[in-house]
Amino acid sequence: GANVSLMADKNKLSTKEQKFHAVSVALGALLNKAGPTKITVSQVAKRANVSRAWIYKYVAKDTEGLIGFAIEHLGKDIT
Repeated sequence: GANVSLMADKNKLSTKEQKFHAVSVALGALLNKAGPTKITVSQVAKRANVSRAWIYKYVAKDTEGLIGFAIEHLGKDIT
């Protein structure tokens, strides 16, 4: 019934949220390890277990954008 479709939508949303969370965690770890000038979209995608295409579509087009995303999601204390 109607409840089933609501659950499906909820799961879809949470999967995307989980990916955003994974990306921000991966970014935080890479920023701490290598610093903002050394990270790449590929490294973040690999560590977060998402595709580069997903990052380009939903998160950022480049490393600068990724750092902006990290600051937004992890707080100002990462840089």
